[in-house]
Amino acid sequence: MIVQLRRLVHHYRRGAGTVPVLEELELDLERGDYLAVMGTSGCGKSTLLHILGCLLRPSGGSYRFDGEEVGGLPERELARLRSRRIAHIFQMFYLLPQLDVVHNVALPFLYRDDLDEEQARSRVDQAIDRVGLGHRRSHRPAELSGGEMQRTAIARALAAGPDLILADEPTGNLDERSSGEILALLGEMNDDGHTIVMVTHDRHVAACAGRRVSLRHGKLCHD
Repeated sequence: MIVQLRRLVHHYRRGAGTVPVLEELELDLERGDYLAVMGTSGCGKSTLLHILGCLLRPSGGSYRFDGEEVGGLPERELARLRSRRIAHIFQMFYLLPQLDVVHNVALPFLYRDDLDEEQARSRVDQAIDRVGLGHRRSHRPAELSGGEMQRTAIARALAAGPDLILADEPTGNLDERSSGEILALLGEMNDDGHTIVMVTHDRHVAACAGRRVSLRHGKLCHD
């Protein structure tokens, strides 16, 4: 079991009170699962993804990653977990405009000390080739299409060699053709053994995942 959520809750402070976002969530993910989390805007999908990615601590409950309770880990250990075992793919790509494809894909290795330069370079090259951007290595984001920018973001995630990939509306800014290419690529990554959690409001996108749940009123409803 790579992810276990038990009675997980999260709320945000507003003035003297709190606003509940997630309530008593229960979720198990096995290695190799491909889960789509559906829901309307503002329902807490991104909050859930940030908790799974150790970018946000839950207000209560339990989150175990690969058997280890992460809620009480110190920041240094959380940073190590994020950099080595969890990768994010965002709707907005989050590429640095001044860097070319190679250097954008290599960004995760700035925060790691477990690989030497040659090993990191090999991973970067393999990931770029894997997403079909070998001919675009020296191009900057402004010279890429939306689909190519998202493939660069996917290569950045792949290069890190993560156990868990979190995709936040990965096709939200893409046209139909590019969306299809990205979804096909995510499916191939899952076939290769990567565990993927994707949040989306689009049922056609969610249909590409092996498992689907909906987030409604702070609770997960299993399909």
